[in-house]
Amino acid sequence: MNIFSGINPKPRPSDIVQWSHENIRLPGSTLSETFDISITPWLREPLDRLLDNETRIITFVKPIQSGGSSVGEIALAWWASYGRGIIQNNWPKDDRATSRWRERILPVLERCKSVKWMGDRFDKTICQANLIGSTLKVQGVFSPDSLDSDSVPYQVNEEVHSWKPGHMAKARGRQTAVWFSKALDISNAGLVGEQLHGEWLAGTQQTWEVKCPGCGLYHPMITRWQDSKPHLGGLRYDSTGCKSQDGGIDYNKLRKTIRYQMPCGKEVFDTPSDRKALSVSGRYSEPRNEGATLSHRSYNLEGVSVDYIPWLKLIQEKHSALRALKAGDGEPWRRYITERECNFYSEESRPFQGQILINTGIKKDREGLKDRVARMWAADKQKGYRNLGQLSHYWLVIRDVMANADSQLVFEGLVQTDTDLLAILDDHKCQRRCGVVDASWDTKNVMEFCYRNGISAVQGSAKQEWFTHPDKTKRFYSVMKPIHMELNVPPRLNYAASDAGWQPNVDEPLVWFYNKAGLLNNLFFLRGHKSNVLAKNPEAKPWEYITHDVPADVSEDYQLQNDSWELKTGSRGRSKEQIEEWRQTRKDDHLFMCEGYIGMMMDMDGLIADRMTKLSQ
Repeated sequence: MNIFSGINPKPRPSDIVQWSHENIRLPGSTLSETFDISITPWLREPLDRLLDNETRIITFVKPIQSGGSSVGEIALAWWASYGRGIIQNNWPKDDRATSRWRERILPVLERCKSVKWMGDRFDKTICQANLIGSTLKVQGVFSPDSLDSDSVPYQVNEEVHSWKPGHMAKARGRQTAVWFSKALDISNAGLVGEQLHGEWLAGTQQTWEVKCPGCGLYHPMITRWQDSKPHLGGLRYDSTGCKSQDGGIDYNKLRKTIRYQMPCGKEVFDTPSDRKALSVSGRYSEPRNEGATLSHRSYNLEGVSVDYIPWLKLIQEKHSALRALKAGDGEPWRRYITERECNFYSEESRPFQGQILINTGIKKDREGLKDRVARMWAADKQKGYRNLGQLSHYWLVIRDVMANADSQLVFEGLVQTDTDLLAILDDHKCQRRCGVVDASWDTKNVMEFCYRNGISAVQGSAKQEWFTHPDKTKRFYSVMKPIHMELNVPPRLNYAASDAGWQPNVDEPLVWFYNKAGLLNNLFFLRGHKSNVLAKNPEAKPWEYITHDVPADVSEDYQLQNDSWELKTGSRGRSKEQIEEWRQTRKDDHLFMCEGYIGMMMDMDGLIADRMTKLSQ
């Protein structure tokens, strides 16, 4: 027996992609257990750079579900077969490293025919493979001294967007004394200004582009369409006529309108064959960073380029993230930007923030907006304070609403009695069904008032929970119930038969609950959308933002009460977790809450969803 066999391995192959076809098996892959570059053609160039003599660093910023992790697994198997020295596979934490070692890395190495093991082959406990000529260490970079080791010729750095600040510099420092080092960074996009963003900017900044079937030129594949920049291209769809019965979007109808518009105007539709044809034609652009040396290659790929992911799925995820953001949860939007669009995220990536904007060019006018779809109103009943000489009273807001969710304030102020409230509503030609009264105080009497006069009621949720609707979505308002059921009296109007059973008449007064945080976020979104868009683009046109007009002659009460809540961002606990918290800055917030109830009705009617769908195309 020759105990020295294998010490001098055969010369390495010249084509790593062909070698991967023959040697790499990807256990658990939903696409193909045999590596096939035709499925993921955007992986070819990053793989080829592992073998060239000039490239030292490869920073690959890719979306989720694009096969990017297999690049790292192939690199590890290649260096395990033909490399010399220490190979590091660095993950954010040890538990993540351990799970990947057991589930993916070790099975890939065991099934690779060219990998030559030494001795006991590996130690599963510490995620280490002992090979002829090299040693592979799979580890978390958060652990002390993980990056403070000897010189490391080869590194695969995974999920760099989650690394602790400074650890990338430490990883790079392990390779400065190596004459022929290779580092492969693989990650979704992260935050603007953090270490992964810096590595991408320092590299060649090459983006995935495809050959246009119209003009024959190559164009980058960009997910987001911008009306003001049609020369960039992007994913488009039409939401007109796609509203579902519950106020959401009928995606079966929307699917038919989805297309990718090239800069030249050529449209490609959302079919597997058309998406695949674009992928097959794809390539990475030439370096776009003139200051970068070719020793540091950086690549980027957006989710719209991954042909086996339907474009409808991307649109649905975007809409879901926008709904969560509007309700106060910004995490789904951040994930969508970094994981699907695969762009670096900053607070400026948020499509809206809230602040009131006074329109000095208009005054309150009961004539309102000419082409309004509804004149919505909301009233908040208060018990009054004897020491202030007050009796029970209402605060009332009336607002005209357009089909595109633009709106204008028509009336605001204090109303003394039930009779006065009804008189003002009639005087302003308000339909009873287009408004609500807050029944949180004096609930039984308010409910009876609403029942007698055909008016709906709302109440704040005592638990402040989110509400699950029949379609399984969570919203900041509950399912509506007829008030007559709460009062245990007959309905005002006869029920009508339908496929879903007996349904109350559309004019039957209803009651529902709401989550205050969701209500506040919805209102801040509406009233601040215009000012936020104009702050980013002073040349923006009216169709590029939602207008929530407040006339210049509003009362001092209105101005003060609409400054009664603010959203604070801060950190909590040792983990410094970032949180958003609503704080009430003034005791009186009644007119502010009335505006919130009108915003809620606009959301329930689907007006906001329709406009946001058009704005996000």
